[in-house]
Amino acid sequence: MRRVPRTLAAVLAVALWLLAATAMPARAEDADVVRSLDVTYDVQANGTVDVRYRLDWDFGKTGSHGIKLTLVTAEPWDDDPLKEAVYEIRDLAVTSPTGVPTDVDARDNEYSGTRELRIGDPDTTLNVSRATYEVSYTLAGALRTFDGKPQLHWDVTSRDFPAIDAFTITVTGPADVPRARCLQGRTECASEVAGHRATLRGQQVAASQPITAVTEFEAGSVKNAKPRLRDRDLRNPALLATDATITVGADGSALVEERLRVQPSRRDSEISWEIPERRSLTWNRDQLLTVSDFRLTLSNGTPVRTTRTVQAEGGDRQRALIAADLPVTTKPVDLVARYRVAGALLADGSGPAAFRWPISTFDTRRYEIPVRERRTWKLPAEVSSVGCAFQEYLDEPDRWCPHDDELATAGDTVTFQRTATDLGGPQHWIMIEIPADSVGVLEPLTDDSTLARGLAATGVAVGSVIIFPVLGWLLALIRVGAARDQRYQNVPPGVIGSNEQVGTAPLRGVVPVRFEPPDATLTEIGLVLDRGPKPLHLAATLTNLAVTGAVRLRSKPLAVWPEDAEKATSDFERSLVATIERYGKDGQLSNAAKQRLDGLLRSRSHRPDLLRKPPVFGLTTVIRLLGSVLLAVIGTIVTIATGSWVWLAVGFGGGALLWVGIGLRAWRHSPLVLTAKGSALADQAAGFREYLRTAESHELNFHADVDVYRRQLPWAVLFDEVERWTAACRELAAAGRIQPPAVDFLVGSQSLSSLGYELRGLSRSIAPSAFTGSGGSGGSGGGSSSFGGSGSSSGFSSSSSGGSGGGGTSASSW
Repeated sequence: MRRVPRTLAAVLAVALWLLAATAMPARAEDADVVRSLDVTYDVQANGTVDVRYRLDWDFGKTGSHGIKLTLVTAEPWDDDPLKEAVYEIRDLAVTSPTGVPTDVDARDNEYSGTRELRIGDPDTTLNVSRATYEVSYTLAGALRTFDGKPQLHWDVTSRDFPAIDAFTITVTGPADVPRARCLQGRTECASEVAGHRATLRGQQVAASQPITAVTEFEAGSVKNAKPRLRDRDLRNPALLATDATITVGADGSALVEERLRVQPSRRDSEISWEIPERRSLTWNRDQLLTVSDFRLTLSNGTPVRTTRTVQAEGGDRQRALIAADLPVTTKPVDLVARYRVAGALLADGSGPAAFRWPISTFDTRRYEIPVRERRTWKLPAEVSSVGCAFQEYLDEPDRWCPHDDELATAGDTVTFQRTATDLGGPQHWIMIEIPADSVGVLEPLTDDSTLARGLAATGVAVGSVIIFPVLGWLLALIRVGAARDQRYQNVPPGVIGSNEQVGTAPLRGVVPVRFEPPDATLTEIGLVLDRGPKPLHLAATLTNLAVTGAVRLRSKPLAVWPEDAEKATSDFERSLVATIERYGKDGQLSNAAKQRLDGLLRSRSHRPDLLRKPPVFGLTTVIRLLGSVLLAVIGTIVTIATGSWVWLAVGFGGGALLWVGIGLRAWRHSPLVLTAKGSALADQAAGFREYLRTAESHELNFHADVDVYRRQLPWAVLFDEVERWTAACRELAAAGRIQPPAVDFLVGSQSLSSLGYELRGLSRSIAPSAFTGSGGSGGSGGGSSSFGGSGSSSGFSSSSSGGSGGGGTSASSW
């Protein structure tokens, strides 16, 4: 019964996505475009490379300051994930043949392994929409050697680069160039070699399409054609290898023994397991699993202290979260985890006995290091079938799982072995079946409350066609009057008065326009306006963190890089930055990280000083009570008159259903009401929202400071007034009253015309999805490595594509 609604939801989601895609403009009129890109790599005999970028940049508008280039200075080394390749950049110079300002503000970011070059004058805006920049520097550490021959396998651009109309890449060296290759995304672009030179050309490069240059040189012609490696400064412990044996007994229990090798991090010592304790068995039954005797030791038998908490994911899914701190050491730590699970094997006599369990219970979603993984399942009888599925309900047909081809069966044993970064995780389950007669009947343990919900649902389904339950439900919908918000009496709207003068009288007068933000944080105002937490509140807070410089933010796709937590303006913002720093991965937020952010927001939403629950029992409840009694009386009368006990059951069933409705509505649907303080803050928000919504440029002039646009932008995001606020500030900037509105706090090539869409999308991107994979989306290292590697493999291999090399320059305007 769950399948139809879920299938319908999936169809609607796809339809909405298609509608949004067709409605979205292909390119904003004022989006950045590089009309021509000329890049020269002059490889020296000592292994350094003299680099020159010449960019003919079309801003699409006037009023910009200049451009930003982000160069990669370090990224993970594919051949040894505990190392990273380091690139030295020196002798930087920037000029412009078109005479625009070329001041350079260079900032190194150790977290992302990049150096950001902000080119232009922050006090000067360009009165032209097109300019040319020439950027030159010397690069060391970029060359590699394959089959004895030096090779430059380098990403010229990254995915964070504007569209390019045409490009030319020239690579020269100290000796002849035997061969070269040009990659534009997954397609080949033109390349030719002549003597010491290789020339690569292409055109019409999309904004998300990286360009990679591959050039080979004669053996012995270039020295130091090898990576400069150093130990990675891991932000989280790195799982290096895991070998688990799960022995399933005829009594249905499973004994788990897992051996792990983990590389500690000086920043974070915690590792954890997520072990299912409760999971949907059918649409109306939950399987109850009992996890016991969890013991963690070092390989020499020394116990490691663990803590256990319950991680609930809804009424029908629950996990035991078991965490431990690693010893303080720089060397890998070998661990052994053992525990028992009761109820893992099901055999109800109606079909084969079935064992279902996650491929991995170790929390791997924060670990980007490739892991050597081995799993062995030993069953009490010969295996008849085995498969892997990513699924939510165990009675559903198996859905595709990427691990099916890595499972092997031999008699009563199943093995799974590979090396990858995306371990199975809690949502990838293995399913093994053995003959039913090999074990006795093993009924699953279930939760009584779940069975009660199932029986109630069955009663609703049967009684829904009968008039009494219908009448009962209609009575449950009756509401006589509504609980009112409290207000301070005898004070103007928006003023916080005395607690002794609080009542429920309606608002008198008009809320005045307010020229400054409310006297509360963004999340507090969002809470009183929406009567609860919403992803939009996180989106507004992230915007504020980006504007203040506490984080770097990208909206498409969502990425957040912590910068300076000291710039956070509230305790909640500081907690938000700390959570992102701990659970984010190279700027990417997995669904698990989003759930933690959502949990952090919800943990701050219990504010009895702002919101309160109305009384459950009032006049409405009395009327519902009389209605339920009346249904029971009518059912009794009809039973006496007809002699049929069915009507008695229907009458009392209708009354019971009515009380189910009362309980559900009291628990779920009773709207929160504002306290007096909450109403005052809501009035302040309404006044300030009116200011942002209706302010004309001449009105802003009196109240604005030079950076009023950025300062109030997070509030515009919260109120969904970004477009109106931007338009008003652009008019004021055109008159020279304030600085031109800028979007340089967003990573990428966003423009003012699309800013509202970009920031509105944050609330959709930051919300955790209902169904999660094992790893989420994540990068593989610094700079452009969100899609590429470190050039540790030859660029002439068949698997190479645009973005497969080292480096990768990102660019945008500001």
